[in-house]
Amino acid sequence: MPDNQPQPHISPFSVLLLILALAFAIALHAWLGMDAFFDTANYHFYIGWAALELAPYAHGAVAQYHTYFNPLLDVINYLLFQLHPYAGAAYHAVAFVLLQVAAYLIAQKAISSENRLLSELRILGAVAIGATGAMTISLFGSFTNEHLTALLILWSLWHCMMFLEKGLTSHLVIAGLLGGLAVGFKLTAAPFFACLMLSLLLVSGFSVRAVWICGVFSIFGYLLIDGPFLVLRWQESGNPLFPFANNLFKSPLAPDQWLSFSTFHASELFDHLLLPLRWLSSGIYSEVETVRDGRLLLAHIGLLAFAGSLLISQKKPSRAQLLLVLFFL
Repeated sequence: MPDNQPQPHISPFSVLLLILALAFAIALHAWLGMDAFFDTANYHFYIGWAALELAPYAHGAVAQYHTYFNPLLDVINYLLFQLHPYAGAAYHAVAFVLLQVAAYLIAQKAISSENRLLSELRILGAVAIGATGAMTISLFGSFTNEHLTALLILWSLWHCMMFLEKGLTSHLVIAGLLGGLAVGFKLTAAPFFACLMLSLLLVSGFSVRAVWICGVFSIFGYLLIDGPFLVLRWQESGNPLFPFANNLFKSPLAPDQWLSFSTFHASELFDHLLLPLRWLSSGIYSEVETVRDGRLLLAHIGLLAFAGSLLISQKKPSRAQLLLVLFFL
């Protein structure tokens, strides 16, 4: 049965959030300009250019190792920033607004109080922390694209939360499509969508039907974006996932091995949990300096506070709240 939760409402706070987010995003572009991110200069700019200018497609296939298959987001960035820097700025500003709206709606489901004004202030505070984070700001004017796939994953998360609240299958369909689109645009979104599906399975009482519907429509969303490139990669390299999984497809253009940037080691888990503390003190142990943000420690504190509040109040959390916590865990 759907949880007995208050219906989402459009308040002056949400309208104000949208206006401020759009103004903030455009101001950042105007003030900071194009970023000096290594990835942008090293290959993202090239991928957008190569996909449009070079033939055959094989010229761009190797470079796509860095962008995880699909060049479409790099092509959009390349075209818009070539048209005019502010055309690219507007594109990312709209994406930023939609991302913050998603964060606002998710926070509405997670934060509740009898005092409506207090709830709105807490929600806006949570959104503001994310909107001004190092990972958020450093990607403006960037071709790295993680903030664009994050937009799709967060909206997928919101639709899963809405399904748990209302029980409407349409939310599962949309959640699956959005997750599939995210993975199609960039393969690095796959672990996040997989974790969302696992969280949904656990919170829904092992509803295989819910996860099956999401999974089927995620495949459709993925093929919609990356399907044509699967065919092109197969034609040019003999491996539709080139250069990944080449131990299965054995393309002569790459080593006969499974390819991965990194391997998870359980022994390193504690070190990764301590990263926010490291970034607060020495700022080490991160791929790039611009994305180090010690305020991620707030996420740890928030999870502990959530668990503590459940123990003290003995109030049963909603399924949407449990989904949110499990997903981020």
